[in-house]
Amino acid sequence: MILEALASLGLGLLIALASTRWWAVRLPLRRLNLWTGPGAALLGAFVARSVLGPGHPAVVLLAAVAMAAAALSLLVRPQHGRVRSVTA
Repeated sequence: MILEALASLGLGLLIALASTRWWAVRLPLRRLNLWTGPGAALLGAFVARSVLGPGHPAVVLLAAVAMAAAALSLLVRPQHGRVRSVTA
């Protein structure tokens, strides 16, 4: 269980570093991204481990990666220059 937690933290940090490199302009603060990735990955691993139980480390890590990617995608700001007009 400790190895799964450490692996999920590492994967979350890796995803956060990759997202800050590729989408640096569209993400708010680098510090926020570097905390959100591992935190969300740890939460995803905890939820998957609670639901599945022991014996499924690959699925737990996959859930951790999915949760980290989903949480980081919520931080992405829209591109500048694209204005949506809402017609009544």
